[in-house]
Amino acid sequence: SSSLGPIRKATGILMTNGTSLQLPGRGFGVGIGLFPVYAMGNHSCISNTKTIATSDLKLEIIAQTKISAGDEITNPYMSTDKPTYIRRPYLREKWFFDCTCPRCSDPTELGSHMSSLLCSRTKCKGPAVPSLPLDNQSDWVCQSCGTVIFLDRVQSVLERAAQLIATPI
Repeated sequence: SSSLGPIRKATGILMTNGTSLQLPGRGFGVGIGLFPVYAMGNHSCISNTKTIATSDLKLEIIAQTKISAGDEITNPYMSTDKPTYIRRPYLREKWFFDCTCPRCSDPTELGSHMSSLLCSRTKCKGPAVPSLPLDNQSDWVCQSCGTVIFLDRVQSVLERAAQLIATPI
């Protein structure tokens, strides 16, 4: 119905532009704050700022690198300690965009090899990376020997690794 239009619009704005807040005091839990200036900033997995929520529920944006006049001010929307194949789908699901920052666009994640697997060839063991880093359905290729690792094998290895990480020793 038309009376739900403004509610849906407000919910969409909060879901897309709001930021989570840990409310002070016992029993208050988590809330969502809408900070208009903060909401104008864009995401990057190699951002030039970080954000701190102060005890009085204000946000402080702190430069992490030198920012020159005219440079875009970017902030990570999520923790960047995850590999591209995890970050990009999460950003798509939560904020409705596909990240194409320099880190996501580089198969080696700017040399960090956060997503790389070891080549499946016994004698090689070079870094295998996505052949098309912005396509989560692409096959992977070894940068040392050129061996192609098909997507189904990559997914199997990643699922097994996630199981091993989740299982306590």
